[in-house]
Amino acid sequence: MKKAVFTIVAKNYFGFAKALYVSVKKHNPEIDFFVLLSDEIDNPEDFKSQDFEILEAKNIGIGSYSELAFKYNVTEFSTAIKPFFFSYLFEKEYEKVIYFDPDIYIYDNLDSIYDKLAEHDIILTPHFVSPELVSTANAPETLTLFAGIYNLGFIAVKRTEIGTAMIKWWEARLHKYCFVDKFDALHVDQKWMDFVPALFGDKVLILRELGYNIAYWNIHERSISEKNNKIIISNRLTGREEFPLIFIHFSGFNPKNIYDNKQCPILDLRQYADFIPYFVEYAEFLNENNFDMYFHKKYTYGSFDGGVSINLFQRRLFRRLVNEGYHFERPFGIENNDFYTILKQNKLLSNSVANVDKLNERNFQDLDSKISKLNIIMKCLKWVLGFDRYVLLLKFCQRYFRPENQTFLIKEYNTLKFLNENVKK
Repeated sequence: MKKAVFTIVAKNYFGFAKALYVSVKKHNPEIDFFVLLSDEIDNPEDFKSQDFEILEAKNIGIGSYSELAFKYNVTEFSTAIKPFFFSYLFEKEYEKVIYFDPDIYIYDNLDSIYDKLAEHDIILTPHFVSPELVSTANAPETLTLFAGIYNLGFIAVKRTEIGTAMIKWWEARLHKYCFVDKFDALHVDQKWMDFVPALFGDKVLILRELGYNIAYWNIHERSISEKNNKIIISNRLTGREEFPLIFIHFSGFNPKNIYDNKQCPILDLRQYADFIPYFVEYAEFLNENNFDMYFHKKYTYGSFDGGVSINLFQRRLFRRLVNEGYHFERPFGIENNDFYTILKQNKLLSNSVANVDKLNERNFQDLDSKISKLNIIMKCLKWVLGFDRYVLLLKFCQRYFRPENQTFLIKEYNTLKFLNENVKK
């Protein structure tokens, strides 16, 4: 029975994929390993002499590929193509397939997962498994309600009628709805998995053993130790249960500073000192193997053909137009009738060198001062409008907060000429 492991990366994360490969092969030399690039190779020399197969996503038969690559940002796109590669491997007659995020490291053989696929067709891991009256998790439970009950840094699927049906169902959802969008209750590929146990029944295994998928969202409930030359995971909250360590998910990991988690800034690794040696070891492995030679590679789908960067606002406008039936033959093109030209004519291109998508409350310069000034403006608005109209204004602001609702900025939006030109393509 053919088995496979795969991961998905843009070029800048390729160093993490290489580390995952080494850890998989160390304990599972017989398993075929694949890397799917949600990107395009710029310098073939950087990707030569690898011991595993590297495929560009554009070559695995995904419909409306350019449209997907444009409307999704790099995170959304890298997750949207996941089920399509399961289908690709199933067509290559792989019977049991495991997906791992690239920032995962394997500490044991994967037989325990493949063996479970003998009785089940789909395996999922919850973000955490220990109920608490007052949560001590680093990721708030309300965040998990948004992100999804199951973490899709790992999923295993068997090529059966049910496994294949789930993959096809997942493909259909992610082709259209793989956004990070709290307004629409969407969180990339992951939130959709909340449906899977209900839709696909007892062939779905919810894997609650503590040795799988350890990360910042469940480190509060898991402790690590070594016994009889084996790495053991126990329940930190109860002191009971012991499981072998299979893999750690170093989500948000910073190889230059293990105490700085990019995904979970409130994580204080010193509270979980038993894990620190494993974080140090992983950082040393990445740095010794020159992971950062790829880190500054430019994402192919991050800019128009002329080199102008694409931001999230523009992608969301594109999403709205596509959903309403508009079609752009070359989403990344910069010629007449391309989306770029429409943005340019309506002054919707950015002139800033800084990436506005990366600005947030942690890195916005002089944030407190700017908020203070904004608060003064809002107080003045409340005084001018009165309380009732001020509340009504805030309700309307929720609408305008969404880039999808900014189509009024495009002067051609409601003209028949604009519609007809795009329908003819």
